Amino acid sequence: MTDKPHDAAPRQQLSLLDSTCIIVGIIIGASIYESSPFIAQNASAAAVKMVESCREWSQLEPLSPDGQATVSQLAIVGVWLLGGVLALIGAIVSFAMTRHTLGEEAPVAVGMARATG
Repeated sequence: MTDKPHDAAPRQQLSLLDSTCIIVGIIIGASIYESSPFIAQNASAAAVKMVESCREWSQLEPLSPDGQATVSQLAIVGVWLLGGVLALIGAIVSFAMTRHTLGEEAPVAVGMARATG
């Protein structure tokens, strides 16, 4: 058995696909910070409009400015919670599919190593 320390070391190069995936990930990651205020503004405006329509249909008086602010804040928190729940469901499904593909006896670390290459 020959020891070849140079063969065991990982190569230090990126392919075109690797570089493209990194750039796309950076762009998507940066857009999360740019789109958050837009999403919050639209979610809160839609929630206030929906509550106002329901109150008008029920023949109740319109919301006060404090009531509108409360509805806006609840809408923003609701959108973030919904996004978190969807991300958690996606992670659980991915984990379950990996476990199903590799079998119950495979350790989690082995499954994640195989899934990520």
